[in-house]
Amino acid sequence: MLYYQRSVELSTFLQCVPHIKIASPRTDVCPKCEFLRCDVIGAVSEEEKLTALDDYKSHVEISQAEHAVYRKCVHLAREEQAVYGHRPFGSLPCSNGLAHVHYTFDFAQQLTLPHHSRQEGPLYFTSPRKVQLFGVCIEGSAEQYNYLIDENNTIGTDGSQSHGPNTVISMLHHAFQHYGFGEMACHIHCDNCAGQNKNCYVMAYFCWRVMVGLHREVTVRFQIPGHTKCLVDAGFAHIKKLYRRTDNDSLSDLWRDWKSLLADEFCPIQGIRSYNHFRFSALNPGVVFVKKISEDDERPITLCRSPTADFSSSTHPLVLAKGGLSSERQRYLYKSLRPFVREHARDLTCPAPTEE
Repeated sequence: MLYYQRSVELSTFLQCVPHIKIASPRTDVCPKCEFLRCDVIGAVSEEEKLTALDDYKSHVEISQAEHAVYRKCVHLAREEQAVYGHRPFGSLPCSNGLAHVHYTFDFAQQLTLPHHSRQEGPLYFTSPRKVQLFGVCIEGSAEQYNYLIDENNTIGTDGSQSHGPNTVISMLHHAFQHYGFGEMACHIHCDNCAGQNKNCYVMAYFCWRVMVGLHREVTVRFQIPGHTKCLVDAGFAHIKKLYRRTDNDSLSDLWRDWKSLLADEFCPIQGIRSYNHFRFSALNPGVVFVKKISEDDERPITLCRSPTADFSSSTHPLVLAKGGLSSERQRYLYKSLRPFVREHARDLTCPAPTEE
């Protein structure tokens, strides 16, 4: 029997067989939602059912309210940018009256090199060269700036320490200084992750920015874990869509020790993981105003250890040398991955190991 292969459009296919569903790409699943759903399904008595439903409803309503705050911030940023009229490049900090500039930043899932749209079988069993992708999105002007961090250029060896506070603050500071609008105040949404963003060092950095005059006010908000959908993720989706069908064989820095500088001058925030809203103002230098959800009243917390501390925007932390690749990792890439990399990119992606 002969079989004839014929391609049809997806829309035509779905019209002919509407009972067949193709799974759509999934976002991160909220673990609390899943636990509460299980509680609702497993409830036996009427009281248990009502309690489980109330808990589930309360969680969803809080998440929706926080996401509404995010959408409002984006709307205000776009309105303000439309009135402002042009995109200022190279603006000095606090050089204009913009007060609703909105940023989101996050890490995407790591990329690997080499990556071939038609992957060779043995390549699946190797440990390719890792490349981290960090993005800063400016919603008001629909811009996104992405940072590619090669495994050889991370603070730690062999790609380690690629998501820590020093890494995040270094890239965020670079984005503010080179791609910012020179605004007086800004609003920021970011992922609710303690290791990357929600920690005393990142909060101290925003406090430092206000104290040295780089911003007059900074408001940082974290959405409920599992419900952190921001426009920066949409930018990553476009990159990944192209990445999936493109062959990549090579990747053609500057880290600073922000932790040491900030740890000496600023106190940690007790119970930081319970708060989702942080505001820093030049009217109250060295103080952060916190609240758990958008409807709560703000509570001030003093961050600066010394009320007479004198900071300067021209004073920067010491430069950190990149960790590089260990000899073992270099030998592995050279031996196991080099055969799969195209000739023109072999010396960049899998160079010959340097003996120490």
